[in-house]
Amino acid sequence: MTAGIGEYARRNEGNNSAYRMEDVGRFTSTEQGNTSGRSVGDLRWEGWEVRGGDGQTKARILESQNAQLEAMVRNLQDQLELSRRRADESTLAELSKLQVQVTQLRSECDAMRMTNADLAQGKMLLTAEVEMLRADQQSVRGKYESRSQSAEAELLNLLNNNQELDYTSKRLQQELTFLDHEVRSRSEEVSQLRAQLQEVVSQAELQAQQQEVASVSRVVELSAQRDSAINSARRTSERLREAEAKLESMQQALTAEVEQLKKENHRLSTLMRSHEASQNEAFELRKELRDLMGAQA
Repeated sequence: MTAGIGEYARRNEGNNSAYRMEDVGRFTSTEQGNTSGRSVGDLRWEGWEVRGGDGQTKARILESQNAQLEAMVRNLQDQLELSRRRADESTLAELSKLQVQVTQLRSECDAMRMTNADLAQGKMLLTAEVEMLRADQQSVRGKYESRSQSAEAELLNLLNNNQELDYTSKRLQQELTFLDHEVRSRSEEVSQLRAQLQEVVSQAELQAQQQEVASVSRVVELSAQRDSAINSARRTSERLREAEAKLESMQQALTAEVEQLKKENHRLSTLMRSHEASQNEAFELRKELRDLMGAQA
């Protein structure tokens, strides 16, 4: 069973890194309004920036926890193997003691020159005692094997939890990287639109000043050009508002993803508490095993 656990761990060791990139960014978005009372532009100019550092720190913490879990699993396997060897050695020692006792009893019977009937009766008693001791030994071994199987099942559960934590860590890191790239791309697009709007407005104002200095005969033409520039500025402003609306939608989606990450963090905390409970149970099993070995000795 222990060899099966090691083979299971080696077989699944490299599977967690084969994640599809098409899974990145699959999260539920909300269509609720901005509850902060400020526009996306205000948040941008106040220095608001989406950062992926917290997610990377969590990923490193999860990787450290995975390494600790693997070390604990290997430690439990070593302790289980050592306990099994000690139990076998204790069983052999007990059988040796029984053989010595039987030899001593036979020597005493020969020394006392017991009759054949007495020898037969003594042999029956000794045989019954040996059978009782063997039955007790089988009972103890069955109880020990049952506890060993329970401990191995707990080790398999710990391995599964370790793989789930590793998969969740890598998936969250990929999603955070994707979201950070999207927000930066949208921010650059909004900055470009703002620069274009300022340039168009500046050009319109410059053209209006130049047209006011011109002759009265060109007043109608200058007015038409100014209206055209204003319309162009309005169209650019509409494009800017559309870009801000897209950025606000991305912000809402990011807020929903943050809530999802909080839920994942809560679930990971629950898994860690379950792991601590399993560790305490393993400690109790080792304590009972030591008591059992002490009773056999």
